[in-house]
Amino acid sequence: MVPMIIAFDLVQRSLSEIPLIDHMTSEDLEYETYSLWVMRGCLSLCCSVRGYQLAEVWVMKEYKVKSSWTMLCVNPPYDFFPICSTKDGGFFGSSSAEGERLEKLDHKGDIVDYHDYGGGGGSYCDNLQSAVYRESLLSLPSVVRETREIDNVETSEDDHEETSEDDYGETSEDDQQ
Repeated sequence: MVPMIIAFDLVQRSLSEIPLIDHMTSEDLEYETYSLWVMRGCLSLCCSVRGYQLAEVWVMKEYKVKSSWTMLCVNPPYDFFPICSTKDGGFFGSSSAEGERLEKLDHKGDIVDYHDYGGGGGSYCDNLQSAVYRESLLSLPSVVRETREIDNVETSEDDHEETSEDDYGETSEDDQQ
């Protein structure tokens, strides 16, 4: 199977493929355990190389430009799953290489700090993974339209008292004329 990244453009409402580095799509090398996230405003990718105790961290400096992929680090711990980047250029993520733990790595991929969680083999944390949730002000147009249609059906003009002031005590332009 050849790996690929598929992106959905919310404005155009279309799918497109994000190009990967040639050697990642080659069937000669086998990459596994891909992880995508945004680091310093750029699409980032961490992948393990099957059969080797190493992973690679790549950043796409210019969106959808294949030649802009830049390798940041070649040796974060195997089975390292980045959660986010740190202000000093390092990484924070989870790892199962040394048991279940959270790790902070420097920009070279060396472990700076860590915190163990779970008890190792057979613990309830064996498959624990984490992700970052970031609030967004972006709303999907179809969801907003459906919500407005529902709101219009459920409310009528008789349900509301008419006042000349809004919730902030200000008079509207219509009331001033």
